[in-house]
Amino acid sequence: MVPIPPNEAERLRALQDLRILGSAPEPHFDAVCRTACALFSVPVALVTLVDADTLWAKASCGIAVGTIPREGAFCSRTILSDAVVVAEDAACDARFADSPLVTGAPHARFYAGAPLILRTGLRVGSLCLLDVVPRTFSDAQSRQLQDLAEIVVAHLRLRAANADKAQAVADQQSAILAQLAEGVIVTDAEGRIALVNEAAAAIHGVARLAVAPDDYSDTYHLYTEDGLPYAPLELPLARAVRGETVRDARWRIQRPDGSEVLAIGNAQPLRGPQGDRIGAVLTLRDDTAREAVTRRLRESEARMRALTDNMPSGMVFQLAAGRDGSGRRFLHLSRSYERLTGLSVETVLADARVAYGLILPEHHVVIAEAEARSIRDWAPFDVEVRFRRADTGEVRWARIVSAPRELSDGSLIWDGILIDVTEQKCTSEALRELNATLAQRVAARTQEADAARQEAEAASLAKSDFLASMSHEIRTPLNGILGYTDLLLEHAALDLGLRRYGERIRSAGSALLTIVDDILDFSTVEAGRIALSPAPLALDRLAEEAAAIVRLSAELKGLALRVEAAPGLPAFVLGDRDRLRQVLLNLLNNAVKFTASGSVVLAIDATRIAGAARLRFAVRDTGIGIPAAKQHLLFARFSQIDGTIRREFGGTGLGLAISKRLVELMGGTIGLDSEVGRGATFWFEVALPLAEPASAPAQVLAPQPPPGRRRLLLVEDVVLNQELAHAVLTRAGHAVDVVSGGAEAIAAVQQKPYDLVLMDIQMPGMDGITATRLIRALDHPASALPIVAMTANVLPQQIARYRAAGMQDHVGKPFERAALLATIERWARRGDDAPVEAGSAGLDRDAFEGMVAVLGRGAIDRLLLTLVEELDGRLGPEGTLPDRDSLAEGAHAMISATAMLGFSDLATLCREVETACRAGADYRALVARLHAQRRLTVGQIATLRAA
Repeated sequence: MVPIPPNEAERLRALQDLRILGSAPEPHFDAVCRTACALFSVPVALVTLVDADTLWAKASCGIAVGTIPREGAFCSRTILSDAVVVAEDAACDARFADSPLVTGAPHARFYAGAPLILRTGLRVGSLCLLDVVPRTFSDAQSRQLQDLAEIVVAHLRLRAANADKAQAVADQQSAILAQLAEGVIVTDAEGRIALVNEAAAAIHGVARLAVAPDDYSDTYHLYTEDGLPYAPLELPLARAVRGETVRDARWRIQRPDGSEVLAIGNAQPLRGPQGDRIGAVLTLRDDTAREAVTRRLRESEARMRALTDNMPSGMVFQLAAGRDGSGRRFLHLSRSYERLTGLSVETVLADARVAYGLILPEHHVVIAEAEARSIRDWAPFDVEVRFRRADTGEVRWARIVSAPRELSDGSLIWDGILIDVTEQKCTSEALRELNATLAQRVAARTQEADAARQEAEAASLAKSDFLASMSHEIRTPLNGILGYTDLLLEHAALDLGLRRYGERIRSAGSALLTIVDDILDFSTVEAGRIALSPAPLALDRLAEEAAAIVRLSAELKGLALRVEAAPGLPAFVLGDRDRLRQVLLNLLNNAVKFTASGSVVLAIDATRIAGAARLRFAVRDTGIGIPAAKQHLLFARFSQIDGTIRREFGGTGLGLAISKRLVELMGGTIGLDSEVGRGATFWFEVALPLAEPASAPAQVLAPQPPPGRRRLLLVEDVVLNQELAHAVLTRAGHAVDVVSGGAEAIAAVQQKPYDLVLMDIQMPGMDGITATRLIRALDHPASALPIVAMTANVLPQQIARYRAAGMQDHVGKPFERAALLATIERWARRGDDAPVEAGSAGLDRDAFEGMVAVLGRGAIDRLLLTLVEELDGRLGPEGTLPDRDSLAEGAHAMISATAMLGFSDLATLCREVETACRAGADYRALVARLHAQRRLTVGQIATLRAA
């Protein structure tokens, strides 16, 4: 018969609350068993827990045991009282003589067990000792065994508390996911939807999302931002399932109730611990009323900050004191304080000095200075101190975080938490030692990587220099060709025949410029970074344009050139006109080049497919033909089938390679059919959406003043370019002065006021970049003059150097007249704006009033005074130029404070100043604007405080 304690039901509930039955071994319990074996010189020690019908060993030493029946177990009797149970010879002890543990394995003869007492009368198990021979056990040994049992109980309590905290965190995370305003959709590796939160379903206007990925777009009526049906495979979530990361995607959702929302979201793959894809996740939000939502979110965050600033977690305390810090007394301590320090809560509530006495003497000054600073600055404090436990004498680390608040009687209260950080300290020390070793390895690897990087950079620099030189030399004559053709076509007396020739020159020149751009940047083609610009285009016009450009070359060779368009060809499709024309011109030019007699035919056919057309372009010739064994070479870079062709016909061997990459970029295929001596047919196929003719979108524009007469300085060393630009600019009504070098430009801007400088870059003597830097360094109003680069050097790294030197913009040669005039108007118009001093401080009233509502008028007034002091101290005295690093730090520090208080213009300007300083750009003009904006802000603050 198993002896049952009178409070068995309560005891079993307490055991279940520990959540320890069946758990994995834990080192601290095993350590107690090993200590007991060593201390009492016994072969076996166990920590056992007594369930309803079984006894389970949490830890053991000297014996392997899991679960045994409760009946006949020694511990069944140990939990009946608080005293240590001892059987010096179990075989002769009537309580245990018949126990299976005595009569069978392990044939125990000696037993001593101390109950594990959670509280008076509540015993959940025992710490027990076993031996196979009889032995004596003194009262002193019994007390030692009880001490070890109390350590086990302490571990049980600590473990239960940690489990409670972990469960609370898990519950909180689940609640957060359920309450997120942002939608979350998760799929498995096959794309099946596995998780959808309420927000995601609400955005779609349905109760749940549970369809196959291929049906997702049709089922939920998803469209592109432009209103076209969203192809299922192109959806952000489908792309993420395939391994892509998609940022800031936008699409439209037509809800079942007929309403439409604009969604914005990010999608990325989910990866397991080994890096394998296990699914994908899409986060999305309704962006239809983004500004309103953002404003409400900002207000909500401000309220939450105010609510949570004085809500510490963990071991919570409230400490009251006079306004000068005297008379400290604890108003509240959580019960976990007892576990952390070994002191009772009641003792510390009665006398706060007891708690301070636990802190080691060398750390008394740390807590004293922290509290003094908190009183003086009326600010929270966060310190780490060492303390000695009152019960065991163990020295441990504690982190104390506290924030003060004032009561109506002038006294103060610190709300705070105390956290035991001993383990974190030990971990940090171990990490520091590990980092020291890792740093050596990283340094070695970094040195190797630097060497490889320098070698790669040298090769890249050589390529960039070549491309830059080629760009300048080819673009310069093209600038004259296209520019003077535009001027010619403006001539009113030009007859129709000459006008047609001029238009063909311009069309051919534009096509040549497109081809030159891609050849010069063939590295971009190789990297697949060319971006398509789809727009509605007429197929018949595209074909005729391409044929017209090469018609003269064909006629000079006596070749017949014609276009064959199949019946039913769609009138308009959506595609990149320039890229399609580039491919067609390449194929047509090749056909004319390699055909001595006969004809060249451009044939276009189409097959309709669900809102799109599968187009096939074929260029047939009666030329020399291509051997089948060498056809595979034609689409490789720099490849021709033999050297005699290059000598006879010329060419770089890049054209077909570029064409292949462009066709593939459009999702198509390219190939050829040919026999030697019987000509060749080069073809490519692409699928393009059907489209309507392009129409100018209706725009509601704010009234703008008409373009004015500008005073311009043109800096250009090539006479042809001087004359061309001067003619274009004067026809537009501008007054233009021309100089031919950088030194002359520096002198000119100081002698005469200009609205804008057009600066060439590559000039003899002083180049445009040097001239710009020297103008920006002038102690003269001209230092702030807008400067726009007008150059044939337009590679990305070159444009970056222009910006760094202080130029506002650039116009590439050959320039388009409309683009040039628009750039001049954009930058010169800024000179018409009133000076900064005549403006306002750019106060966001909603943001400011929101802060007043949260913090109160008194706190806002103090913050405004502090802001004035910070602005004076961090941004440099009026009329001076602070050094770059200190100004960058000062401007960075002001961004957040000014934005939160509503001074949005100043916040934006501080960000511009920081960016310019850290990028090494000229920041003189920005400093003048910054100091002017500071004056406006200080004046606005005075007005706000007086209101």
